[in-house]
Amino acid sequence: MNNESIRNLIDYETSGAKFFAGFLTAFIACLIPSRVALKVQPAEALRAEN
Repeated sequence: MNNESIRNLIDYETSGAKFFAGFLTAFIACLIPSRVALKVQPAEALRAEN
């Protein structure tokens, strides 16, 4: 392997890591509001019943 192919391999790995980190961040960002909504909803339902 010459230096150029090593550099391309490193670029590919870091871009893959960035993509994965971005995907994970987006996944967590979508997950948190749904969890908050699930926690809030039962409290509102109890309040409506009383």
